[in-house]
Formats: sequence, structure tokens, C-alpha cells
Amino acid sequence: MKKCFKLPLPRKSNHQAKCSFILSDFYKRHYLTTINKRIIDNHRVDDTDIIIERPFAIPFASLKHSHPSTLLSFKNNVKHRKGINILTNNEIFLELTKDAGSILNNNNKDKFPLIYPIMNDKKHGRVIVILFGWLGSNWRHVDKYINWYDYCHVETLSTIPPIISTISMKSTTASINEFLKQLKNILPKEEENVKIIFHVLSGNGVHLLSRLFQNEEYLKDYHNKVKGIIVDSAPPRFIPQRFTEGFVGAIKTSLFKDHRVDSDPSLLYHHWLLTPLISTFFKSYFHLKGAIKMYEDLEKNLVEQTIHLPKLFIYSHGDTLVPHGDVDYFLSKHFDRHERMIITQEIDDEFSDKWFKSGNILECILKRF
Repeated sequence: MKKCFKLPLPRKSNHQAKCSFILSDFYKRHYLTTINKRIIDNHRVDDTDIIIERPFAIPFASLKHSHPSTLLSFKNNVKHRKGINILTNNEIFLELTKDAGSILNNNNKDKFPLIYPIMNDKKHGRVIVILFGWLGSNWRHVDKYINWYDYCHVETLSTIPPIISTISMKSTTASINEFLKQLKNILPKEEENVKIIFHVLSGNGVHLLSRLFQNEEYLKDYHNKVKGIIVDSAPPRFIPQRFTEGFVGAIKTSLFKDHRVDSDPSLLYHHWLLTPLISTFFKSYFHLKGAIKMYEDLEKNLVEQTIHLPKLFIYSHGDTLVPHGDVDYFLSKHFDRHERMIITQEIDDEFSDKWFKSGNILECILKRF
């Protein structure tokens, strides 16, 4: 697999917000000027000076709302969206760009990463992106990623594993069984010319994927349809500190919805009471016979089941939950240097002014995978 893009992250980023920048700045320097004062296709956003072209840029923050017409089902924590071609629907285009223009006009636009919906023209057959959410995320978080694929006319099937699933086989099995049930409803195993792409977010997403790759029904009926994997901010190392910080962050996100950590993103993963309590639990948990071996076996199986697949690893120095070194360690452990340079996308804040995307995740999905 060829390198798909090289993109800097902001110097102050946190685990949840990081990926939005991965999708930004497409063709910014090379092909088009996306936001300026020219009127393109007679589309002016409100009465502001901000004009959005076709192809156009929108702030990642504007993707919190999706168009109802694309939702096919949402049952038992599994969401299925069909994808909509917004460039051929003038009403939806105007609605989306109005929200985008409002955000950019009323705020410092430099604070908002821009993304560029690039249409899937269906020439590559049926493409289904499967998204697995991160520990403690909710649909308000994950929907932004789903909506980006949705606006790119790409079908998605998504789920968010329960917090407890990382350490509970029973919970994980229940999530996988429900997910497979709905996958079979939308994709008969006999259907051909289908590309499945996994986009897994953080350690929780990777864990669910690893468990799925142990499921015999999935391996028999669907694994041969998988054409690529995007591993986003993962995998973390199997140590008490990572689990403690992840669970603290998940609990704080769930209980303290108005919690703000803009000044220091790492504060999200620490708490004066929760941290010592959860740390004590995981130190004991990892001392249990077989606990570490269980995760090592999962990792080994994940590598074996995906050795033939192109993989895109997205990670950065700006991530305060899954440090750059964790992903680096995983890659050096399982891949030689030549393979590593091909399949990974290491992002370094130091070069934030020098590197810009020359490609796009969706292009990787449709053309490279």
C-alpha cells in the first residue's frame, strides 16, 4: 500500500478531537482554493463573506448533524447509514454549507479543521465502512466520523462497544453477536463485488475488532470481503496505566458531560479519586493468571488475520491517551522497517508547517485498498 497522506496535527490536541485533523486540508495547497470571497455556482453562505465551493470545504464541527434520509436503521446500538451524494442534492448542499459558513464566520476559522467530502461514484462496487467507537465515546462523538463518510456517499455500519467490553468477554460476545446479526441483514454473505473497510478508533475499537476476528461465523462468511483497515489512535500497550487512564476518561466523559480540558487535554484521563481506585483494580487485574496472555493472544491473532490486508495506522505525538511510542512499539514488533514505512502514517507536530495532504482517506479506501 502506498502512502496516502502526510498531515500535521495541532500542537494541542486530545484523543477524541485528533482524528478530525486527519481528514483536513485535502488539496489545500495543490488543487483548489476552497474558502474565499468568490461566488461559485451562485452559492453564498448567508450574507457573510465566506463562500464554499464545489468541491467544498466544511469544518469538522459542522458534521454533528446528519441528514435523516440517509439513516436506514439504528437498533441495539448499531447504526446503518446509506450515504448521500450531497453534490447532486442542492437542498442538502445549501443546508450543510449554511451551517459550515455560520461556524466559520462567527469563530476563528483557523481553530476549525476543514474536511473535503469527495464523492464515491460507486464505480468501485459497494463499499461499506465499519466503524468501531472508542472507550467512553457516545454517538455525539462518533457521528462526526460517520457523517463524513455519509456525505462522501459511502455506506457505513457502526457500533460503540460498551465500556466494560474491554475486560468482559461476555459483554464483547454480546456486542459481536448483535453486530453480526445486523451485518447479515444488510449484506448477504453471497453478495459479491463488495469492499468492507474497517475504521477502528482507539484501543476499544481494536479490541472489538480482535474479538470479531476470532468469530468463526464472521471469518467464514465475511472476512474475505475485507479490503483494508484504518487503525486510528491505536493500539495501546497492555499495561495498567493505559487501562486506568482510558477508564477514567470514559467515566468522566459519561458522568461529567460539561467537563472541559481545553487547557490541558491530559486532565481528562486523571481524577483525584477515580485514578487511584481504578489503578488499584487494574494492577490486580493484570496480576491475574492469564490476563496478559489473553491480550497478547488477541494481538497475535489480529496480526495473523490481517497480514494480507493493507493497513493505515494514524497516530501522533499529540495524543495524550495512546502515546506515539505505543503504536511505534506495536509496529516495530510485528513489521519490519520496509513494511512499516509503507503501511503507517506517522504524524509529527514538528513539521506542522511543512506537510500537507496530497491524498484523502476516502481515496485510500476506493483506490488503494
